[in-house]
This record gives sequence, C-alpha cells and structure tokens, in this order.
Amino acid sequence: MMLLPSRGRPEQLRRFFEQSRPAYKGVVLLDEDDVKNYFDVRLPNNWTTIIAPRVSLTRLFNRAFEQYPDEPFYGLLGDDIVCKPKGWDHDLAAAAGQHDIAYGDDGINGRQLCCFPFLGGELVRATGWLQHPALGHLYGDSVWFEIGRRLKLLRYRPTVETRHFHWSLGLQEKDATARERQIEGDIAAFNTIISTEMDAIVERVRARISPPSSAGELACQNAP
Repeated sequence: MMLLPSRGRPEQLRRFFEQSRPAYKGVVLLDEDDVKNYFDVRLPNNWTTIIAPRVSLTRLFNRAFEQYPDEPFYGLLGDDIVCKPKGWDHDLAAAAGQHDIAYGDDGINGRQLCCFPFLGGELVRATGWLQHPALGHLYGDSVWFEIGRRLKLLRYRPTVETRHFHWSLGLQEKDATARERQIEGDIAAFNTIISTEMDAIVERVRARISPPSSAGELACQNAP
C-alpha cells in the first residue's frame, strides 16, 4: 500500500497521478480543514482517502498505519513528486519485499538517503511505526536509512525516479504548506534517537526479521 499525504496542493497531487500512474493501491491522507480543495482531484479506482483532523506528518503516517496494520509493504510518498518509468511502484514493492527498504533516485540525494521509501510490512511491524513518534516532520527517512544501513536492508533502485520538486532547489516557491511544517525540535529528536535509541531499535528489528542461522537450525534438528 502507498500512502500519500497532501495539504494545499491539489494541482501537485493531480500531477502525481497524471504523470506517475501508480498501479498498486494507495491512500491519500487529507486534513479535514483542507479537503474542500480536493473535490475535483480524480483518484485511480484502487485508491481511497483518509480524511481526519490535521496532525503532524509523523502522526499522519502513523495514524494510517494504525488503520492499515497488515499490508505487505508501505510506500511513503509526497504530493510534490513525479515517479517513473512505468511500473516504478512494482519495482520498489518487489525490492522491498517483507523486510527491506527500497528507494529510487529523488533527483537530490540519490543513493545517500532513502527518500520516499517502500518499506517491507514485517519491517514496519517490527518497529511499530512508519515514522519515529518523537519526530514531527523531518528525518523520518533518515531514521529508516540508519536502520537499513546497520542491518544491510537498503535496496537502491537507480533506474526508478521519484523526482522531488523541492522548493529549496528553486523548483517552486516555498508555499504555505511548506512554511507550516511542524519541524520544531526535529533535529534534537533525531540526534537523541541515533545516540540513545537506535541500538535497541536495530536489535528489536533484527530479532523479528532475521531467519535462524543454519547452525541453530541444525541444532534444533539434532535435538533429542
């Protein structure tokens, strides 16, 4: 399942669907106080919406996970991206599988950060969240990148473009939605996660998704 939050950007959401043409099912996450702007945006037949009170981006994703806890994968997207080539979502979902982190080239970070990641469902269930709850808006992808780096779960697909039309590159003006991001405290929270929590997170994930070693399997087989 793909999850795509949008606020104040119906034109960009429309562009995403017209140009990216996703094949897999997904959910557009909208705020109650903004949904009137999206009435004329047509969604694919296998997409739906969640309309709820406005919260931070982190809470938005995690609230969707609470509603859809058993998906085989989760693709975290944005309304200011365009993806290609045809079948891009199939490629990322297949690479993510149940346990890995797959991502394409967003045109800014390339291999260096898993922006707009597709996350294996079992991997997400091992952490219990789609974005670390201590964050507001930023660094959710950085947390996943660190988990993936330590556990060797990163699957970079350079032929998949998840082009990010980011205001900071001068590709568009910083709009109201960008100005209103809930980012206060995110840098400090991220540093705390890395320094005090990441080891425990990694071990929890490892315990859930790692298959038993061949030696362990053999010992079980030979047990009386």
